Amino acid sequence: MEWIAIKAILSLVFVLALMVVVLFLLKKFLSGKTSSPVSGVDMQVLGTLLLQPKKTIHLIKVVNKYFVVGVTDQSIQPISELNDSEAIQILSNLENQRQQSAKGFSDYFNEYLGFIGFKSGGRKRKTIFNPHDISSQQ
Repeated sequence: MEWIAIKAILSLVFVLALMVVVLFLLKKFLSGKTSSPVSGVDMQVLGTLLLQPKKTIHLIKVVNKYFVVGVTDQSIQPISELNDSEAIQILSNLENQRQQSAKGFSDYFNEYLGFIGFKSGGRKRKTIFNPHDISSQQ
């Protein structure tokens, strides 16, 4: 009977270690894919509107300029650059408000860990812009 218990414990330790390795690899290779500096340039997808399956419109911020692009499964087409100073000011204000007030899963999880006594060094998630908020500002 002792051998069965030892075998079960070793199997559990192996599965837990495998889960830790997979989570580490996922975090390493997938973290920051949506809004990370590329060649020293700050790029973010601020909003996405699904038109049809595999056809979307994205609002993209590159440094301090805003672009609207259409994306299909076969191509990416620039639609326009936002040059209207009033629209750019509204987008900047909304982005700042969301960054100050938005809480992601990691924030709630870190609060929970703090509640149960763990210290967490998690980093803050970058927030995204909802294109529907433009109409509420006007």
